[in-house]
Amino acid sequence: VQATGMLMLSAFAAWTPLRNDYLASSCSNSKCSRIHVACMRFRAVVPCSAEIAAQIVGEERSLAAKDAKWVAIMDAGSPSPKPLEYQDFFSPITATPLGGSPLAVGRLRVTPTPMLDTIMSLLPKEDAACEKAILSCIDQLLLLWLDHITSEDGLHYEDLQASATLYTASLLEKRGFLEIEKPDFSQRPITSHSARLPAALIAFQFAANKLEAGDIQERAIFDKILEKLRTQASPSA
Repeated sequence: VQATGMLMLSAFAAWTPLRNDYLASSCSNSKCSRIHVACMRFRAVVPCSAEIAAQIVGEERSLAAKDAKWVAIMDAGSPSPKPLEYQDFFSPITATPLGGSPLAVGRLRVTPTPMLDTIMSLLPKEDAACEKAILSCIDQLLLLWLDHITSEDGLHYEDLQASATLYTASLLEKRGFLEIEKPDFSQRPITSHSARLPAALIAFQFAANKLEAGDIQERAIFDKILEKLRTQASPSA
């Protein structure tokens, strides 16, 4: 019995470091690494075609606004032993990437009122990857908007509005949007949020400060957004 006990203790001692290494590699900030790896494998299609967007929103809605621009967040494919290169995530992709349906899509409509009027995901809301996919989608839409207002006279960052659902409202607020106190429910889509420059600067700096050393792609996106936000004219009182 004593020999058996010593053997079991030796086996446990040999297994414990492996178990600890496994746990360390499997969890980050109390989130499973499979979610973190999935986030690292996101790939942005900017702009994406109506055909890609239709996989989530349907063909009729994808073609409803001719002057709108869609973005899609795709699964970049099978896990890789190394993370995607900076350009793999940051550069726009003009063709549908391998890997199936988009995980999330969003639309920027610039006329008659600049608005993020559609933000949708195929992922269950309970999946932490859903939040990451939608936030990535919002980030890409904001980059489109920031690029647009630099090429158009008379437009300002805070001209942008958004139509949120109960789920996407909190995610828009994580990117510096503020809820409109008295929205006009007679309009479709209902304008629920508006962009605020000071809030966006704080929100993206806060998000950037929370990144880990390996979050190369997200840091590149945040740095570019912050750089563009800092060039915007201060809002009028």
